[in-house]
Amino acid sequence: MSEFVHLHNHSQYSLLDGIATFEHITRRLQDTGMDAFALTDHGNLYGAVEFFDRMSTAGLHPIIGCEVYVAPHRCTDREGDADRNSRHLVLLAENQLGYRNLIKLVTLGFTKGYYYRPRIDFELLSAYKEGLIALSACLHGVISTPLLQESEARAEEELERYAKLLGEEHFYLELQNHGLPEEERAREFLKEQARHHGLQLVATNDCHYVYPEDASAHDIALCLQTRAKQSDQERMRFSGPYYYLRNQKEMAELFVEEPDALANTAKIARRCQVELRDKIVHFPDFSLPEEQAEMAPGEFLHMLAFEGAKQRYGEPLPEQVVERLEEELSVISTTGFTTLFLVVWDLLRYARHNRIPAGPGRGSAAASLVAYCLYITKLDPLRHGLIFERFLNKERVALPDFDLDFCYERRDEIIDYIRRRYGEENVAQIITFSTLKARAVIKAVGRVKDYEFAYVDRITKRIQGLNLTIQQAKEQNPELAEMLDRDPTAHELVQEAEKLEGLVSHVSVHAAGVVIADRPLVDYVPLRSIKDSAMLVTQYEMGSLEKVGLFKFDVLGLKTLTTIDRCVRYIRETEAKEIDIDAIPLDEQEVFSEIYAKGDTFGVFQFEAPHIVRVMKETHPSSIEDLTALNALNRPGPMQGGMFDIYIRNTAHPEKARPPVRELEPILAPTCGVLLYQEQVMLIARELAGYTLGEADILRKAMGKKKRELMSKQREEFIERAVGHGTPKRKATGIWKMMENFAGYGFNKAHSACYAYLSYQTAYLKHYYPQYFIAALMNTYITDPPKIALALGDAASHGIKVVPPSVNRSGFDFTPTASREIVFGLGGIKRLGRAAVDEIVRVRTQEGAFKSVDDFLDRVDSRAVTKTSIEYLVRAGAFDEFGHDRGELLANLETYLARRGHRNQIGMFEDAEPAMLVSRIQTSPAEIAQMERESIGIFLTHNPYENSLVLRDERVKQIEQLLTELEANGVRLADKRMELGGVLDDVRLRISQRKQRYALAKLCSQHNHLNLVVGANALQRCQNVLLDGNEVLVRGVINLEDAKNEDFEELRGSLKMYVDSVTLYRGDGGTAGRGLREREGFARTALGTTSRGTYPKPARLLLKFTKPPSRQLLRELNQAISAVRGEIPGFLLLPMPGGKPKKVYLGNDLGLDADRARELENRFPLRVIPVIPPSQNHRL
Repeated sequence: MSEFVHLHNHSQYSLLDGIATFEHITRRLQDTGMDAFALTDHGNLYGAVEFFDRMSTAGLHPIIGCEVYVAPHRCTDREGDADRNSRHLVLLAENQLGYRNLIKLVTLGFTKGYYYRPRIDFELLSAYKEGLIALSACLHGVISTPLLQESEARAEEELERYAKLLGEEHFYLELQNHGLPEEERAREFLKEQARHHGLQLVATNDCHYVYPEDASAHDIALCLQTRAKQSDQERMRFSGPYYYLRNQKEMAELFVEEPDALANTAKIARRCQVELRDKIVHFPDFSLPEEQAEMAPGEFLHMLAFEGAKQRYGEPLPEQVVERLEEELSVISTTGFTTLFLVVWDLLRYARHNRIPAGPGRGSAAASLVAYCLYITKLDPLRHGLIFERFLNKERVALPDFDLDFCYERRDEIIDYIRRRYGEENVAQIITFSTLKARAVIKAVGRVKDYEFAYVDRITKRIQGLNLTIQQAKEQNPELAEMLDRDPTAHELVQEAEKLEGLVSHVSVHAAGVVIADRPLVDYVPLRSIKDSAMLVTQYEMGSLEKVGLFKFDVLGLKTLTTIDRCVRYIRETEAKEIDIDAIPLDEQEVFSEIYAKGDTFGVFQFEAPHIVRVMKETHPSSIEDLTALNALNRPGPMQGGMFDIYIRNTAHPEKARPPVRELEPILAPTCGVLLYQEQVMLIARELAGYTLGEADILRKAMGKKKRELMSKQREEFIERAVGHGTPKRKATGIWKMMENFAGYGFNKAHSACYAYLSYQTAYLKHYYPQYFIAALMNTYITDPPKIALALGDAASHGIKVVPPSVNRSGFDFTPTASREIVFGLGGIKRLGRAAVDEIVRVRTQEGAFKSVDDFLDRVDSRAVTKTSIEYLVRAGAFDEFGHDRGELLANLETYLARRGHRNQIGMFEDAEPAMLVSRIQTSPAEIAQMERESIGIFLTHNPYENSLVLRDERVKQIEQLLTELEANGVRLADKRMELGGVLDDVRLRISQRKQRYALAKLCSQHNHLNLVVGANALQRCQNVLLDGNEVLVRGVINLEDAKNEDFEELRGSLKMYVDSVTLYRGDGGTAGRGLREREGFARTALGTTSRGTYPKPARLLLKFTKPPSRQLLRELNQAISAVRGEIPGFLLLPMPGGKPKKVYLGNDLGLDADRARELENRFPLRVIPVIPPSQNHRL
């Protein structure tokens, strides 16, 4: 053991308070000859297992600890600054009991004492002190805080309290020296108290980073944590670059007068002996059913498997089934995973009994015949050639992955069952850590240093790839490397960012992971509460849980299962036909030819993307096996590697698909000669080189890891064994190279086959029951208007009419009918919650259909169906059946509500004049379209873009083509410059923090839109063109910087264009046209404008009478304002006897310029009041 050991240290898991990584820590320790080190992150044990592994692998001694926060009083107190300002105490685990107690304390800090940070108190420490060594910590410690903030007497009281509780062998007074005068005072006090009370001293350095040159990066991390600029004078900062991992000599020089304090560090280190890894898997206790209580778990599993096999295959069982079952059961028993299979069987049994839709399987588990016979999976592994050894084998004993898909809307029921079945304390969700990636960290450092956004943006635009490191970006992009070479500021910025790149920045809950144990999880791992999660969450991430002997699996919510379940239910309810979706024939050629081969795959699971549609149209898949291959191809690796084109070529020309060795033909034939599946590598190793499938699985896994030394060793062995089995060395070498190239994109066949099976189910339903399937799809995405818009187009292509919502026909969901109609669901209307819809449905069910608007208002509860709800019902067309124009209804909404008030709210308008009805001319189709977009997010009865010339011009690149490229190329599309055509909408002017004007807008196609950002320079050039409804050509740069991963939906959501120029679209005649602005009624005249875009348009107009008008005067006003139409909402303010004017809505299409307003004011006793929005938010 080295003479000095650092016992107070913070890693990156102190979340932007420390920036030390375990890689750098172990390297520094080895370089400086120190052989032990303690991890004491703030309030948590997030990194404990990773730290333990790193240190042990490096031959160093890991010490597990935590710098806990101690509440000044009780940790349950949560009032005022006194309880917010907790104190620090370093706790080190001396033995296994101490480690378990540390786990409990850290857990309780979150679950019981959290207030700004996780806190314990003296009482909790008293309960869990055994096996722990405590250090008094830093200037914020339990002794120094009262010393510096109160008095020496108070500090001594606290010291005596802790010494009495912990004892002199388990409580050390901590000395630190970073050159602070407060530290000098604390050191002198602590040394005096040590002599007086017979306590021991210990020297520490409170390390927050590894090297002295990291001090600047650490300061930036503090700014990120506190959201401060580096230039802020009052921000949190460390004093000097001294909080690094000093070597032994430096520590000895700092504490030359306290040699015992140095020596004690090594003594403590030797006492701290803890083992974190656990080879025993702590599966949950699985109690057998009462009838089989006397059976051993293995016997019970054997019985279940053979009973299920008889149901699957009939009797007598085929010999192949019996042999495979016995072989698998033997492996399961030998590897000790019997309980795991029973736990998962029980979970799927619960789902079936409660009609909770479950998926056909996910991952390699579908390769297990036992799982198939237990009804855990739904795909026959024998029929589809799935290899059990890919899932589990004796040669590679590792916890198998059981990842389970359930109905998206009922996943919580599965989680609840797990908690009830195994005990809430034994079940938790799993933490996940988010790290600072290249572009994000450069931007973050730029903000901290207060650099111009545009300047930093020029750097980040040169990093193309969400998962690229800064170093990889410099190597791949010469422009970036050159920029950093010639610009010292950019070089310094990126250099600082590199030091923070990859650091953990915050924590969240894994989307699907669940861990179950045989007793309370806090006996094994630290837990924490987390915002928006009802369950506790492990402080160890997924990989660490397996190392400490815990079993986890993924419980995922899959929307496709929800859609299928809904569709089957609609068919049953409407046509009285029961469909067992898991019993449909899998070889219906109509499904393949009409859905897949024609590319009619909107809503078809996994096969919607434009690039896969192209491939299907060329290859004409005709079996589940074909879909399995295409699904494996449909990923970034194969796409970028050109495998699609090879597959298409081989499908068209089978003679080109012949492999170099005859033995490979049956292995590669199902994939047209293309090596796609990991299982194919295993079969090649078996057939050509005599590997067992277990050995072949180890080879497969090694190739996936791409470690050079491991690959070199495997290469030599494979070629040698292949030659030994009669393959010429040159061919064996070529086959190895083919497999090595495949390692970058190989896929699990079992998973691909399961998802192909699920895809076929959606295609089957879409082909034979289209209105039910599309309605189910719409309900699955009821809050996603772009998806609903696409579903509308798909419904139209199948001759299915989607009718507007109706207060008499609609429920919450979209409702299909037997007559190929879908009634729009009230749940798809904005500002209309579940309570309002339930009230509408309740009243009409119990009391009969509504006969009029007045009847509706009289009968529904105004507390549930509010004025806003009614307005959005009108806009969506839910009252159209009563024969009223929507604009007319909106204009008279106040009147209708007042009538309801007269009948239901006696006295509210007792003195009011009987309400008048404002008659309106018919609302235009363009106005209806606008109402629908505002209320349901889409165009339902009228699409103003359907007559767009630019959207029909095949010479112009459309947004749909951009999305196709995005799906094919992913993040590589970022920073590409292109020109797109479309219709402008939602144009808004903004003012930046630097007081520069810029604009935001949407470029629209029939069913999609692209967000546009028009900077100050571009805005000057194209401001007069930026008007809603203009058909334009937009040139600019594609941006994807907000995407968190390369999932297509994530990329689509972050997609925007930074605009260089906007020009009006010119048709064949060659003249610029305003397009839809004139053809569809978009053109408007804004109040107070004399030329287009000169002044801001009012948000609304108020016509305020100065005295009560007569009915005749109101009729004349109605005629006057109806004569000129525009796009400004208007309200009439009528004087009332009670003093407060009555507001009457006049519609959203007033068209009054300044002259027209003056005419009205001269003619009528009123004032026209334009309400102008704030300058930073008005439209151009």
